[in-house]
Amino acid sequence: MHRLQAEDTVEVKAAGRWVGAFAELAHTVFVPTDPQLRIVHWPASAEALTGWRAERAVGFGLGTVLSLARATLVDLRSAIDAGIDLNDVLLPARRQGGSRCQLRAGARIVRDEGGATIGVAWSLRLEIPPGTTVPPADSSVLDLALARWTRAFDRLPFPVALVDTVGSVRLANTQASHLLGVEVGRPCCSTLCGAAGPQCRNSRALRSLTPAHWEFETQGKRLDMSALPIAIHGEAPDFVLCFGTPSEPHLSAELRKFFRAVDENLVGVVITDASARVEYANQRASEILGCSPLELVSRDVREFYSPPPYGNSAAHIPLEQGSLEVQVQRGDGDLRPVRAAISDIPDEDGQIANWVILLDDISERRALEARERDLREQVARSARLAAVGEIATMIAHEINQPLSNIANFGRGLLHRLARGKVDESALTDTLEEIVRQIERADTVVRNVRRLARSPAAKTTSADANALINANLPTFHLLARSAGVRIDTDLAGTLPAVPADASQIEQVLINLVKNAVEVCESLPAETRRVTVRTRLAAGGVAIEVADPAPMLSPESLKRIGEPFYTTKPDGLGLGLSISRTLLENHGSRLSVRPQPEGGKAFHFELAAVHEPD
Repeated sequence: MHRLQAEDTVEVKAAGRWVGAFAELAHTVFVPTDPQLRIVHWPASAEALTGWRAERAVGFGLGTVLSLARATLVDLRSAIDAGIDLNDVLLPARRQGGSRCQLRAGARIVRDEGGATIGVAWSLRLEIPPGTTVPPADSSVLDLALARWTRAFDRLPFPVALVDTVGSVRLANTQASHLLGVEVGRPCCSTLCGAAGPQCRNSRALRSLTPAHWEFETQGKRLDMSALPIAIHGEAPDFVLCFGTPSEPHLSAELRKFFRAVDENLVGVVITDASARVEYANQRASEILGCSPLELVSRDVREFYSPPPYGNSAAHIPLEQGSLEVQVQRGDGDLRPVRAAISDIPDEDGQIANWVILLDDISERRALEARERDLREQVARSARLAAVGEIATMIAHEINQPLSNIANFGRGLLHRLARGKVDESALTDTLEEIVRQIERADTVVRNVRRLARSPAAKTTSADANALINANLPTFHLLARSAGVRIDTDLAGTLPAVPADASQIEQVLINLVKNAVEVCESLPAETRRVTVRTRLAAGGVAIEVADPAPMLSPESLKRIGEPFYTTKPDGLGLGLSISRTLLENHGSRLSVRPQPEGGKAFHFELAAVHEPD
């Protein structure tokens, strides 16, 4: 009996060797798993294909060993649970060390006599692009490097681990295994960073390309953990070097919590010296400004203002306590609206030693506000169009009757003339009735004009420069979302002008708004609107200039006409209203080319004449 069992064992081993030989000839690896896809046997051919030894594969999930994406693993499990065999499935996998490899896989579900699933037989074959060869696994430069690194890292007195892009531990020294329980092939989140999924600190460090830091306590020891993105296969970081150093013994637990809270704050925190040069920036500040913490150090934080507030250069913008909303130009060139809260830190002598700046990215909020503003403008535009339609219907109704009467009397008179029987009294009556109907139509038109006529301007003595300065915040608000810079070029001494301040302000806002909309289609570096004042003959000249090309002759002829516009979504009312308001002041709107290029909308206001 024992002899028969021994012979069966020999036959099974021989059969296994035959299967392995045929698999090697076909460049295919056969791997059995249980129904939960845990590896039951890991042959030498699988080790050669993936670089993972049997003791690091058997008992682990197939998806974990091959570093399969979560979505791929879910699809595989769904197919197996549904009892579907797989043929020629492409699996984007990774070898030990993180190098990518494409595997062609097949799967057959193995069932017992009762039909219950007892396991899955897998075939794995390397997908080789045409015209390429595959280097042997044992000659991998990365594998040799990892072997050397493991020996070197084992000499370090603190834990070190190497994590790949899918969060699997590829290398761990003795301290990492002893203190943190790190195992090669296991996800890093279970031990190293304590947060799985999108909150995994190692994955976040790799996505943001900035180091991550946190605190970890184990076996009575407190460690300051760091995750540093590094590049092994190319220029782009594809691994994270995770290590923990003993915490500073002189720091209290409260201080450590404070530093951790600052570093992981959802608001950007920047600390500068007295001259506004960055000394520290947390991860959120790096994300907002688009630069790594190392790139931010020693840079003047005001260099990120784009354009600088109120036309000043960065070097002339003083840092003051309070809040400031600016456009920030990130390291990648993208513009973002940011609200900055600034406070100073004095030294022992009361002098400013440092500045603390809290940065809040409000781009999403501004996008929602812009969307809400667009919706309000669409509603207002629809209301105006509806009002215009109602007025047109009213005018048509009121004028239609006198016009119809005029036509009827005219046709009757022509009919009588054709018959040759028209006496003088009948002709007079008909003509008088036609005149009455014409006067009726004229009355309708005059009533409509009286209804639509603007009230007389309530003029007071006004300072043109003061009007412009008072409305600068409104101009900057109009220009900020489009990335347009507002400049002012105001004459030093100007006479007072008689004007209705609210009407002139409306004219200026309309002109600046039009200029900003024109600049949106221009390159970012040329987007500039200039509001200037000059002394003119008998008064003050005001101009709103932009760098866009001069208007065509046809547009110049029709400028200010109601409902005439060159914008696809415009109503043609802004310049028409401005022209009417200026006519109330005895002025007119004109367009003039600029010597440096571009154009300017120009109008003049007469000065106040002092009595002799």
